[in-house]
Amino acid sequence: MKTILKYTLAGLMILAPVFLHAQEKNKLEAFYDALESSCLEFTCEYTFTPPKTADAVGIGKVAGEARIEIQGDAYVFDGNGLVVKSDGKSVCIIDEGAKEIVYEAMPETLSEADFLQNPAYLVRGLKDNFKVIKATREKDSYGDHVSDDFVLVPLVKCGILKCRLSFVVYQGTLPYVDLDMTDGSRLKVLMSEENFMQKKPLSYFAPPAPESFDSSWIVTDLR
Repeated sequence: MKTILKYTLAGLMILAPVFLHAQEKNKLEAFYDALESSCLEFTCEYTFTPPKTADAVGIGKVAGEARIEIQGDAYVFDGNGLVVKSDGKSVCIIDEGAKEIVYEAMPETLSEADFLQNPAYLVRGLKDNFKVIKATREKDSYGDHVSDDFVLVPLVKCGILKCRLSFVVYQGTLPYVDLDMTDGSRLKVLMSEENFMQKKPLSYFAPPAPESFDSSWIVTDLR
């Protein structure tokens, strides 16, 4: 489950920089400007298909919904009974159903696995770490512009092989995103309710103190 979660988080967070209306002159630059002064919040539905490998035998598709908040290197993921909080220095995964919480420190030097486990780094480094290799403009049978579609590939090892993005022109419609991972897994996401909000204090993203959980919880602190 932890492996599936880190891929899902990476995929969901990499969407944040590109969830802007297609009529924006420069989507990525507009996002970075907004990110500097705002907290980005959005809701999404996702489907994760595991790779066809021996290690993934018996694991079927994983579907779910999540609410994401991201501010700089800090973020909160809340979906399907799991809450993940990170202030950019440490991260905790809270499984409310199993009453288990795991704390981990963020490394100083990032590896491919670290990028997946802390997807905020993907957001912050999207401009420098990914490039567009294909851009097309789709039109309907009447010749009206309906979507802008992009294919991006990473310039660094981050666990993502290819990212396909589709921006629907009309306001209120959802962007569709399809991510191919290097291990053969795939993530499809639909996003909605995206808003840039006033920045929150960093304490909002800080993992809760281990002592705040009673003896019925299993607490693992790897920091």
